[in-house]
Amino acid sequence: MSIASASLQLPINQQSNASQASVQTLNSNSSGHWPGGTNRATSSTRGDPDRTRKRFVEVCVNTGEFQRQLAEIDVSNVTSDGHLFGLIQERYQAVRSFRAGYFFLKPADVHFVRFSVEDRHRVGILDKPMAIPGHADMAAEGYDYHPCPLRPPPIPANIFLHHLANPGPHRRLRWGGRIPQKLDSSIHQTPDPDTLVMGWGVHIIEGLNRFNILLCALVGLLVSGVVSVAWAVARDDVQGGFGIGAWMASVQSIVVMLVVTRWTES
Repeated sequence: MSIASASLQLPINQQSNASQASVQTLNSNSSGHWPGGTNRATSSTRGDPDRTRKRFVEVCVNTGEFQRQLAEIDVSNVTSDGHLFGLIQERYQAVRSFRAGYFFLKPADVHFVRFSVEDRHRVGILDKPMAIPGHADMAAEGYDYHPCPLRPPPIPANIFLHHLANPGPHRRLRWGGRIPQKLDSSIHQTPDPDTLVMGWGVHIIEGLNRFNILLCALVGLLVSGVVSVAWAVARDDVQGGFGIGAWMASVQSIVVMLVVTRWTES
């Protein structure tokens, strides 16, 4: 009787241990740390996990009609998607300067790109919209992402833009590890300043914020209406008042179109 009980107890214990191991694995994948090393070719010779290494995410930002600027972000201490996208949002707004404070433009898409950088900031886009380093590129130039190989896209554009606009509440590191990260040193740390440096990162594409443009046009129309009524009441001149209002509405429409066109090209 005791032998039979022991033989039954052994597989039950094995199943229990296997269940606990699977739960631990699931929890470790959802924890707030960079995933373990996928870039075996650039792993530390001491066997340290990749999450202990310096990591940088490269973000390309439009700053002019023909100008792209590199915004490099140190993400070594990132613990969640909310933390990561908060850093991206902060750096993006800093590079965009005053344009980020106005509301005619907004991030509309994201490309995963291979780029060149010169003079520490000027960027040229070499490959898009889904350029991801392979094993050989990761080993040669010190990049990492997880999982590898990765079935594109690393992050769908709508999810990236949602996290960028609302970085706060996302407490897991689910998407951050899928973005290519420069390992160990900044992309600007090159021994030869005349060398054209290549890298991988993300390019934030901007588009028109149509709702805010229409809102601005509506405010201008309301102001012209108030001026028209005030003129008509004060001067007892309805035709003249609404003539002035029509002229104001036409001018503000042209001004809005000029501003939008200029910002779209710059």
